[in-house]
Amino acid sequence: MIGDMTNPTENPMAAMQRAQMLAQAGDLAGAAEICRAIVARTAPNFFASFMLGTIETHFGRFQEAERNLASAIRINPRSQEALTSYGNVLLELKRPADAVAALDKALTLQPQNPTALLYRGLALADSGKREAALKDFERVLDLDPYSLDRKSTRLNSSH
Repeated sequence: MIGDMTNPTENPMAAMQRAQMLAQAGDLAGAAEICRAIVARTAPNFFASFMLGTIETHFGRFQEAERNLASAIRINPRSQEALTSYGNVLLELKRPADAVAALDKALTLQPQNPTALLYRGLALADSGKREAALKDFERVLDLDPYSLDRKSTRLNSSH
């Protein structure tokens, strides 16, 4: 363990750096603990909310991930990374229409994002919009031909 992870006097930026180091070292639980402490004791913090949302997604705690990512988006509505992650979580929560809305916003900010296009394609397919989904999948392949290979585990296990 690296110091007191919930030290109330620690600078939030220093705490976030420690959280990132822990996450990179594979200690997602430790990184999440730091992020929770930051969120609890400071003004809204985009980085802590976003990291906590992605960690909760990793552990399959999608409702918690949704709450944290929604908080991150309220703080920074122009973060295509947060919007893409949020869209993925909404897709996991079986809310494809909401996922499409979030992913549309992400793609407005970064139209060539193959991950956002892939997730939107999955959400469109789940919504019965097969033709639109196929267009997104074709764009994914044009942008990153190996993207679907890397994500095939998710495709096979979820859809």
